[in-house]
Amino acid sequence: FAQFWDAWPRTARKQDRMRCADKWKRGNLGEHLPTILKHITALKGTKSWRGGFEPAPLTYLNGERWNDGLPPQDVAQPHAGPVLHANHVFGDAP
Repeated sequence: FAQFWDAWPRTARKQDRMRCADKWKRGNLGEHLPTILKHITALKGTKSWRGGFEPAPLTYLNGERWNDGLPPQDVAQPHAGPVLHANHVFGDAP
């Protein structure tokens, strides 16, 4: 359980440690530890988690979210704005 708890991001949503530990023990979740840690690591790289939209750890455990599969990799979107060259001055025609 300690590895799971340490892997979780330190945000305001990281709460209910005792309830999480109880769920961990009752659900014998230690047998899933490698899968859970891999899943959490992948989720930490997603745009939503980087933006602060991670679930509470108890919600994650209750929903057995590691069984949802790994999230797709976020791919950087190309910049959609105009490309400005070094010799371009704002306000001048390109």
